[in-house]
Amino acid sequence: MKILVLVLGAGVVGTASAWYLCQAGAALLRELGCPRNTVSADEVIRLEPALRHARRRIVGGDFTASDESGDVHLCTTALAARAAAAGVDFCFGTTVTRLLADGERITGVECIDAQGRYRQLFRNTGHGTLG
Repeated sequence: MKILVLVLGAGVVGTASAWYLCQAGAALLRELGCPRNTVSADEVIRLEPALRHARRRIVGGDFTASDESGDVHLCTTALAARAAAAGVDFCFGTTVTRLLADGERITGVECIDAQGRYRQLFRNTGHGTLG
């Protein structure tokens, strides 16, 4: 199963979308026998004190008590590197101004990038990139 998820921003809508997806993912993993739990933002900080500087931006988390994978910074940095190697483009400081659609399928976005330039990003067309 291949799923493409586009979370736009970490504002109210982006954060809520990411949190909803986290909860849905944890529920699916529980159905498959992995004891995943969604926890509050305060519980995230209790479990991973290194994230305390980002507390105001955290709405909750996904946690498995038996998972002892270790350093969250090392894990997320490695995950980002693997995602980039697989073709994911991270567009920080970018404001999405419009979703581009073909019927009910989102095929790209119009945005203003971190340098203030207008861009259109498309999936698999060569006209920019949409991971």
